[in-house]
Amino acid sequence: MKIITNNQFRSLVYGYELTDKQRADFDYIDDIDAHEFFIYRGNVYDPAEFMRCPQGEPARQELNELADWDGYQSDSYFSGIVIKYSDDMEQVKIGLYLS
Repeated sequence: MKIITNNQFRSLVYGYELTDKQRADFDYIDDIDAHEFFIYRGNVYDPAEFMRCPQGEPARQELNELADWDGYQSDSYFSGIVIKYSDDMEQVKIGLYLS
């Protein structure tokens, strides 16, 4: 598995900072103004939709390489996005994984 990242943290944005078009994709969130999102490659993501990465527990071998990350979301069977929260939980580092 290969992870591509620039190792830069990006600030999380609140729902009230999104455009109306971006907010429309998240109509299932009750209090969207207080919810946090991040923007990566022109797409808005909800970190709550990411699966927790295995840390200190047995997992499929391909997921063990994700142990340094906090969450992942698959785009396809072979690729997806990984995120790592900063210590203050105000920013995320984002990477693209490929297998």
